[in-house]
Parts: sequence; structure tokens; C-alpha cells
Amino acid sequence: MISLTLDHRLEEVYDQRTREYFTEVLRTYNAESYRSTIVLLYSVVVCDFLYKLTELRDLYNDERARNILDEINSKRTKNPTSSEWENYLIEEVKKTELLELSDKVNLDHLKSHRNLSAHPALENENQLYRPSQENAKAHIRNMFEGVFIKPPVLSNKVFIELITDLSQIKDRKMIDSELKKYLNARYFSFMRINVKLYIFDHLWRFVFQKSDLDIDENRDINLQALRLIYQENKKECLEFIKQNKQVFGRIDLKKLVIYINKFLSEFPEIFLALSEDSQTLIRATLSTPDYLQEKILSLYLSNSIEEHIELIKNISTESDFSFNENYFIFLYHNIKDIYRDKMIDAAIYLIKNCWSYDMADYRYEGIIKQILNDFNKEQTIELLKIMNNNSQIWDRRKYSSTKTEILEHCMNVLGKDHDLSDYHNLKLN
Repeated sequence: MISLTLDHRLEEVYDQRTREYFTEVLRTYNAESYRSTIVLLYSVVVCDFLYKLTELRDLYNDERARNILDEINSKRTKNPTSSEWENYLIEEVKKTELLELSDKVNLDHLKSHRNLSAHPALENENQLYRPSQENAKAHIRNMFEGVFIKPPVLSNKVFIELITDLSQIKDRKMIDSELKKYLNARYFSFMRINVKLYIFDHLWRFVFQKSDLDIDENRDINLQALRLIYQENKKECLEFIKQNKQVFGRIDLKKLVIYINKFLSEFPEIFLALSEDSQTLIRATLSTPDYLQEKILSLYLSNSIEEHIELIKNISTESDFSFNENYFIFLYHNIKDIYRDKMIDAAIYLIKNCWSYDMADYRYEGIIKQILNDFNKEQTIELLKIMNNNSQIWDRRKYSSTKTEILEHCMNVLGKDHDLSDYHNLKLN
């Protein structure tokens, strides 16, 4: 039965009223009343077009939709019993961007079969048309795919407008909260989930799959928008990825592995939603020496936080490797709600194992200073011991500003009366 293949997709129907009516169509089909199925299906299509035109008029101030609805009301008023308005609606919708060419052809076929099913054919001894099960089934699927699940706003048009807008505002360097407020006001607050998923899908392609001069210049702002859509619609987006894992798994790992790795570091659940072959390719790419830095972010590839911290420690001791402090901090903020103490212990290890003034500068400024306010009393005392025993820290030129920051932190965490004389190299007294 057709319902067995479409029941689980009913939530994809854009309008809730259409969804209820479509359920009735499925019941009629399952009762093997195929003539009634055709007639009812056509009526539901007409209703769906009216709902979508009304939304275009009321939410998007669409002038064409307003004109169509005004003309329909005029025709209904002039001749309430005539179906002229219905024919007018169908022909006008076919002129809009609501339907693709194939959908228009399918709609014409449905209309023809509906007329045959509802009215006796004079040339056939006044017999009503008898549609077959396959006829009814094909019409149901065509209208489901071509009409019911589609939003009234042309998704591609909205997407092009969105990425053009993002390109124009990228130089403002908005933080997440600012961009979120901007996008919600201009786009997302008016969108149903169907449109958001379309935009999520196509932003994903622009960020992780495609490359040209324009796309490359806007990749960062597009990634930021992609992150915000996912954060606000995690459940729906994750399920959408699972249903289309092969499509989402087509990632340009030669050029864009850095971007996908950072995204998966923030949202590790997506990695497991991708196809197994995509997971294998990502894992293999990040295992090469060229992407040693990127491994700092890839907790989603480790079996445990303990294993990953050991990996970070090993990376930090590579003599020919410049440790990426920004990656460490990015990972820290992603997981600190769960693993704050373990990550702070790792940060203390990193500052302990500095063997040059420059390294001490980078690791203090890039890591310790960024998370110092999260250190508790025990961690602060351990940090003081480490710094006091490493001349690369307290004998460097930038230590004067470090001293001020450490002293202020000690007063806040340890108290003004805490004895700091044991850390004589730090000169905190």
C-alpha cells in the first residue's frame, strides 16, 4: 500500500492542513477507491496552492500572489457556483515559480484524470473513468513530491539571496550572536523547517564541497551561518544528514579538510551520522603528517578524552612542530562543560613543557591567559609551581604583564592573605 511508503514522510508536507487532507487521500487509496482518490487529491492540491499563495501574500508581501488571490475572490463573488476560479488558480500557479516543468505536466495529467473521474464521458456511453491502482499511486507520489512538500518561497531564490547578503556583510566581522540576530530578523524567523533544511544542505555544499574564487572568499561567513542554522535546528538537521548521508559525505578533503574538521570538533555527533566510507576517508586524511595540527581538534576520532589529551601532549612535544594554541582553545570551549578540569590539566602540562621564551609567550598568551579565570584553587597553585620552576616563563620580556595578571588572579582565587613567597622567581610579593 502507498501509505506504507509515505506514512513516515508525512511530516515533510509543508502545510499542516494539507497534511491532514493528504492523510485522507491515503485512506481513500487504501480502501481501493481510486476514482475518489483522484478527485480528492486534486481538491487537496487546489487547497495547498491557496494556502501557499496566502502565505506568500501575508508573510512575504508577494505582489503576484496578492493579485492571484484578489482575482480569485472577484471570480467567486461574481459567480459563486462556477469553478472558473479553480481553473484560473491552476493556470496562474503554473506561471509562477512554485512548480517545475515536470510538476506542471503531472498537474495537467491529474486535472485531466480528475475531470474524467468526476464527470461522465459522453463519448464512452456516459461512463465514469476508472483509474487503475497504478494511476492513482503515480498521481499521489507526483503531487507529494512536486507540490505538497515544497515551500511557497522558492528555496533556491532565498538561498541565492542569503549567500549574496552574507558576502556583502562578511567584512563587518559579526560575532555569532550578532549574525544570529541579523539572520533571524531577515530570514529564519519567517522560514519553516523545510526551507531551513534546503539552505543547510546548500550551505554545506558551499562550505565543504565546492571551490572557486567567490566561494573561497566567503567560506568563513558561510560556515558561520551553517553553524548557526545547525545550532538552532540540531534535531532536524541531524536527521536530515542521516537520511542523506551519502550526499553530505561528499567532502573535498584535499582542500577543505580543515573546515570539516573544525565543524565536526564542535558538533561531533555529525561525524557518526555520515556514511562509513566518509568517516574512513576523514580519519585517513587526518592521520597524515600534513594535518598534525588538525588532530588537536579531532576529539571525535579518539576513544576517550584521556586518549585525546595524550595525543595533544605528544603533538606538543614534536620538536619541528609549532603548536596551534587557537585549536586548543577552540576545543576547550567546545567541551569545557564536561571536561574542563582535564583540559586545564592539559594546559598546565603545555606551559610546563616550554623550552624557549617564544614558546612560553605563545602558550601563556594563547592558552593560559585565555582560560585563567576557569582555574580553581588547586589548579592555580599547580600553575604557580610550574611557572616558578621554568625560567622560560618568568625570565621572558613579556613577564611583567603576565605577573600583573597572575597576581590579580591569585588574589581573586586564593585570597589577598595567601602567602606567595614560595614562588620567589615570580616576584609576586
